[in-house]
Amino acid sequence: MISQSLVAQAETTPPKLAAVLPRERSFGQLDELRKHPMLWIGGAPGAGKTPLVANEPYLAYWSGAAAIGANPRAARVSLEAAWNCFEERGDPVGQLLAAAAILESYQMGLSSLAPIAIWIDRLQVCLRTISIPSPEAEIRVYASLVSALAWVRPSAELLATSLARLRSLLDCDVDIDHRVFACRSLLVAHCSALDRDSARDVARQLRSMVEENGCSEESRAAGLNAVAYGLWCAGGYAEAAVTLHETVLAGKQNPQQAPDPLHFMSRYLAAFAQGDRKDMGECIEAMRQVIKSGDDLGRAMLSDALARQACLRDDMAAAVGHWRTAVLQADAAGAWPMRWTSRLMLSGCCARSGDCAGAEDGLQQAWALCEQAPPEAWRRDYDLVAAYVALRRGDRTECRRLSSVVFGAAAQVGTVSQLFALLGSAMAELCMEAMRCGIAVESVRDLIQHYRLPPPPTADRDWPWPFKVYVLGTFRVLKGGAPLRASRRTQKRTLELLQALIAFGGDEVSAGALTDALWPDSDGDAGYHALESALYRLRQLLGEPGAVIMSGGKLTLDRRYFWVDMWAFEQEMRPTSLRESDAMARLARIRQLYQGHFLAHESDRPWAIDRRQALRDKLLRAIRDAARAYESQRLWQQAVDVYQMGIELDRMAEDLYRGLMICHRELGDHMELTQVYRRCRDLLTRMLGVQPSPKTQAVYQSVRQYQVAEGA
Repeated sequence: MISQSLVAQAETTPPKLAAVLPRERSFGQLDELRKHPMLWIGGAPGAGKTPLVANEPYLAYWSGAAAIGANPRAARVSLEAAWNCFEERGDPVGQLLAAAAILESYQMGLSSLAPIAIWIDRLQVCLRTISIPSPEAEIRVYASLVSALAWVRPSAELLATSLARLRSLLDCDVDIDHRVFACRSLLVAHCSALDRDSARDVARQLRSMVEENGCSEESRAAGLNAVAYGLWCAGGYAEAAVTLHETVLAGKQNPQQAPDPLHFMSRYLAAFAQGDRKDMGECIEAMRQVIKSGDDLGRAMLSDALARQACLRDDMAAAVGHWRTAVLQADAAGAWPMRWTSRLMLSGCCARSGDCAGAEDGLQQAWALCEQAPPEAWRRDYDLVAAYVALRRGDRTECRRLSSVVFGAAAQVGTVSQLFALLGSAMAELCMEAMRCGIAVESVRDLIQHYRLPPPPTADRDWPWPFKVYVLGTFRVLKGGAPLRASRRTQKRTLELLQALIAFGGDEVSAGALTDALWPDSDGDAGYHALESALYRLRQLLGEPGAVIMSGGKLTLDRRYFWVDMWAFEQEMRPTSLRESDAMARLARIRQLYQGHFLAHESDRPWAIDRRQALRDKLLRAIRDAARAYESQRLWQQAVDVYQMGIELDRMAEDLYRGLMICHRELGDHMELTQVYRRCRDLLTRMLGVQPSPKTQAVYQSVRQYQVAEGA
């Protein structure tokens, strides 16, 4: 509380006031004045230069520092006036305090950060020449310096030494609001450096601090915004969203508080990472309400959010346009991390849209920002985008080289970068390519699972799918690579719903079709209620409610969760023009997928039988077509391999035996032809009670006649 003596001192003249309010006590008095904004000497904080404030720099400093939270721009006016007066009077301690508060005002506002550089330099001079007068002053000074360096000079050596000093001050005996501010600055710096482990630890520490007694609502809101930012950086997107909701509630306690840039940034980053279009749209609208024409940092953040919103819509043309604007506005704002990231995002989106020249230009722009080599974590970001650009332009050699470097490093540090959250689809493609090439496979799998990357169109069974379902041959469901555990009674009817969904294609299967298939004897309402119950149990069994979607009376298996061997089989069966060696490899993949007939040991219901026959016929048709294509090119040995593959699948298909016999005849292998004929004849006689057709016998007789003629 402000004492009566302090209020009485307001009536003294400026010279006497300077004596009774010594600078060593300034932070303690500032804490009181911040919490009682109506008790101000010479007017409200930041209200302008009254004669008293104008003539006493400490009052100007106090006035500006207390106004930072409500009006950072107006606060700087008072603080810069205080600096000038301190400089004229030769007061280095006052200069140090004013410079630190000016840096603090920039991190709480939306205007350009470009002017920060001169104040960093001035503060650095002060730190070299004087001792900081109190623990409160020291923690505030280093917190302001660390935050400023993270935004505009992230690779400066001064940042490392300042971080170390600030960490050592966190446990000192000062007001909780100072410690919250310091912890927030630490967290911002760790996120800027992409140091996820440290960000997670500091976020946990800051979370505990804001719950302590004595923490003001303003500090609590600012601290929670930083916690959300740290959680986002560490990959805790859902936790970040929950924490941001708390900051909104905390902010309502002080509606006069200026918008916190970190709140907006954390909110749209978390919304983007979770694919939450609704919250992304609401955040963008909220930003538009508060960003003014001169707010360069705010405008850069808005363009950043708009670009991500376009990515969520998969509108790459709009995303590229917004990223180009974001690059220009980040430059104007002087925000170094945003300048770097916006260029990498521009490059990645250009590559994804097919503009490899634009992607290369974006990479060159990013590299040009660095007078020297970028920090290690940022260099990994650069290499990731460069590898993706190489993949998109078809340079797989360069892609593999860069992937080996960056994913090999990931194996050492556990994670690579937040680029996985920013360019998820692109990174998913790159990860799939790395796994195909055998590059740091386990490390890549860990990254995919940590960032929950969406499976790319090229994803195969090697992708770490949440669920793998085998319906060709023995029915199996794997969750995270292990068999799904459930009681037999639960499994039977519950998993039959999953089987039927797959049989009907898995996309927008009508509830009516499923009830008719699974509960044919039930009345309409009873069948529908049985379906709802089975769906509930299936979701419970899977442990992922979003994996099976019901909307508008239709059920869909979300393909981001499932790999199904039947789907992979149907993908491989699509028409394509391949070289001879590729065609044979494709047939081998098809045969590997087709381990048996559809649900051969599970169900004889009509829907299962129909799908079983359709898949079998599709495979046999593909085998016949491939064999005939080889025959037309007189590639008899390749045709032999295909016919044998078909016979393994269907031992009763006489035409496949006949084709195999013809191939052996053309190869001059008459003994093998005879053995194939006899095997065919014996099977037909034993299983069907018939002899081979005249066509098959004619092929056999042609060889017999040749052998007789040769023997004569």
